[in-house]
Amino acid sequence: MENSLKIRTLQALNIVAFLVMAGFNALAEILPINDKTTRQLSDQYPNLFTPAGFTFSIWSVIYLLLLAFTIFQASGFFSKKVSPTVAALHKAVGLDFVLTSFLNASWIIVWHFEWVALSVVIMLIMLYLLVNTLLNVTNMSKEIKTSERFLIRASFGLYTGWISMAAIANITVFLVWAGWDGFGLSPEFWTAAMIGTGTIITLFMLFKTENAYYGLVVIWALFGIMAKQYEQVPPERMIVLISALCLIIIAVITIIYGVRSFFRKTRDYSHPLRSQSLFS
Repeated sequence: MENSLKIRTLQALNIVAFLVMAGFNALAEILPINDKTTRQLSDQYPNLFTPAGFTFSIWSVIYLLLLAFTIFQASGFFSKKVSPTVAALHKAVGLDFVLTSFLNASWIIVWHFEWVALSVVIMLIMLYLLVNTLLNVTNMSKEIKTSERFLIRASFGLYTGWISMAAIANITVFLVWAGWDGFGLSPEFWTAAMIGTGTIITLFMLFKTENAYYGLVVIWALFGIMAKQYEQVPPERMIVLISALCLIIIAVITIIYGVRSFFRKTRDYSHPLRSQSLFS
């Protein structure tokens, strides 16, 4: 009875948290908050890492998946018994989705009032929680429906992958805002370093989770960086080449892990809710 009440509490909190997150993101564009859209604020801090505007359309896909996840996790809310899959899902996710959703909404407020340093802190905490969630849902049993497995892996794979790149972009904006001189090194050098960092993180996460959706969204971000450079006259060719190289590397590894994850059934999932850490 106590466990059932806990699950239903989490189900309700997840619904509220998603609505708050979606609501604040919508208000950021409709009002907009503090008289500037999220994109306008980003354009105030020009840098070579920010991708082309169309790249941010990925948020619509992420939010649709998170909406589907929110609906799925609430299944059985009014019935006497919650399905084992939903119970396992809530044990894996815990309060992380609630916390990341409220952090997402908080980031919108902080960003629109141009508290740039605080926005970085919030983004990094959100990334930490999402990585933790992704690792935990990765360890959920494969003995669930293909559609359910797709929803869980795609939702948190895309979300975590995008936030990992957004965190790097947020740090880049902070450095521009702070007037950092890059120790005398060129913006091109530091952009290349950040792209390389994002690539290393992505390869590491692919190795840990075998989640191809994480790789796909990073590929999309790198494509957006390349497209943004081609909008410039002249384009920054070094950034284009490095982005293209990293994109190809990630694409190859993503395909390998995607195919491997789809066909291989021998991985040990006998402990579906075993806690996993980044370095285990």
